[in-house]
Amino acid sequence: MINILTNKTKYALQIHTKGLKDEIIKRAQSRYDNSNTSLSRLDYRILLTFIKGNSQDIISKELTGLRQLQNRLFNLLPNSQDLEEDLEYIFNYKLFRKFKKIKYNGFRLAKNLNIEVCPYCNRNYTTSHRVDGESKNVYPEFDHYLPRSTYPLLALSFYNLIPSCNICNTHYKGSEDPLVRNLYYPYSNYEAIKYFNFGFTPSDSDAILGKSNNLSIDIETAKYSSTPLIRLQVDNSLNFFNILEIYTKNHKALIMDVINKRITYSDNYIKQLENNYGLTFEDAYRVIFETYYEETKLMKRPFSKLKRDIFIELKELT
Repeated sequence: MINILTNKTKYALQIHTKGLKDEIIKRAQSRYDNSNTSLSRLDYRILLTFIKGNSQDIISKELTGLRQLQNRLFNLLPNSQDLEEDLEYIFNYKLFRKFKKIKYNGFRLAKNLNIEVCPYCNRNYTTSHRVDGESKNVYPEFDHYLPRSTYPLLALSFYNLIPSCNICNTHYKGSEDPLVRNLYYPYSNYEAIKYFNFGFTPSDSDAILGKSNNLSIDIETAKYSSTPLIRLQVDNSLNFFNILEIYTKNHKALIMDVINKRITYSDNYIKQLENNYGLTFEDAYRVIFETYYEETKLMKRPFSKLKRDIFIELKELT
């Protein structure tokens, strides 16, 4: 799990807010003008007034403020199927994902955020590109951290849209409420990667030398978590996304690769790369292990966290 608050977040938020705050008012007004509301005309006028007065906050508020906004709305208009239908029309996530040459959409949000790897699993790329010659954009899914089924007002809210891979978003997260599950929030005020580490335990001498995958992968949280609350949230999230089992069943070979490269490319060799080619340690590490060492760049390539942790463990053993 990786925090996605970066130096691009503020700009992405500004563009997201500018692109949607007036658009949702237009959609809300047009539904009323066309007499196509699910709510009664009276109740819909209450909804319309609420949206006009809070459109920017609905798009740009942080998580706590978003929950308060929805609670305020539901105090004005008790949640109902009619209300959900009107909200789904106004905050149309499916439309947000469609290709549009001019209007702001999900593709532009993904490009502006530039989160290149799923923050939940750090396994799958979440990059974005436009297909040449076609009216088609390729970009990641957005996990609605607070699910649309429970929080329909927040379907397009910036801080509720988390770029993620299909496996984490669709197969694991789905419509589960993360507040009930006490899951890590990728825009959180702490870095989850600081509170857990991957490790490995070899079962034979070949595994120690990177010649066999007869090893077990471990995830340690206890000694890294500063408070019981953080440890519980990190543990809950690792378990919820099944990280240990997924890595164990699919990615032992990556640990073998790190061991082999660590044996082949000693500290002296890395130092030679630095001296002979004017590289920093981080540059040399990236050349050898094909990923980043810096914690601030772990969201740029898959398995950065795993490789870094195993590298450090091996370094401590030598």
